[in-house]
Amino acid sequence: MVFYNKDIFAKNNITVPKTWAEFLQVVEKLKAAGVTPIELAGAEPWSASMPLVGVVSSHVLGKNKNWIQDRYAGKVKFADADMVAGVTKQKQLIDAGAFGKGALGVNYADANTSFLGGKSGMYLMGSWLIGQIKPEQAASFGTFLLPTDDGSVVVPFNVGGTTAISAKATDVGKATAFAKAWSLSPNNLKSLIEGDGAFPMFKNIKLEDFGAKVTPVFTEAFKVAQEDNNKVSSVGWVNNDDALPPGVTDLFYALSQKLFTNGDVQGQLAELDKAWDKATGK
Repeated sequence: MVFYNKDIFAKNNITVPKTWAEFLQVVEKLKAAGVTPIELAGAEPWSASMPLVGVVSSHVLGKNKNWIQDRYAGKVKFADADMVAGVTKQKQLIDAGAFGKGALGVNYADANTSFLGGKSGMYLMGSWLIGQIKPEQAASFGTFLLPTDDGSVVVPFNVGGTTAISAKATDVGKATAFAKAWSLSPNNLKSLIEGDGAFPMFKNIKLEDFGAKVTPVFTEAFKVAQEDNNKVSSVGWVNNDDALPPGVTDLFYALSQKLFTNGDVQGQLAELDKAWDKATGK
């Protein structure tokens, strides 16, 4: 998701962009105003990867939501033109000066403080950032999805949590029962909604049933998640069949940092292909 500072946008007569071209124009306008266009927690690979996760999820999987399965089947490669074009968009942001100087030295906690303190115009981060926005701050922040070339809406989505059960547990049945009870506990889910920006996507339970207190930022973002739109796996984040092979996720995250010093997008993606083939034994 792209979080943005409404006050900074209004001060500089900037409206929410609908296309990638308009998004780049916003970057230029913020730069011209002396504002860091996009906050980046670049010191940690996972958080540094957020813009890259966004462009690949929306610009590649948005056109072919089966891309990762096609990669497992050997039908596509990272070095193919579609992926190169998607990752090049991240390089485009770097070249445009979208991220502040020294962004690779900023950790996640400091990036949050900087953005929420009004030091930057936008911040590409997961919905969990909503839980960091205090109610008294909420009126100053909004969110939108990373725009695509044609303006179509693509939602990088990750369903479920990370509760896992070991097949070697002493009693798998009891472990499963505990996992289900923990995962479906209304109090636990309420805490996740309020503190981690988690969206309850149940068929028969509504948000208001949890009694959670949420801000307008949550409401705005949750509305998009509920709409009938193009939802794709969030690259590098999902735990389903679209999960990347062991080790490849870390390399994908690190790519977002390497792009700052290595402009050979296709060469770096070719290295990802090698890592993928090694990890899958192909």
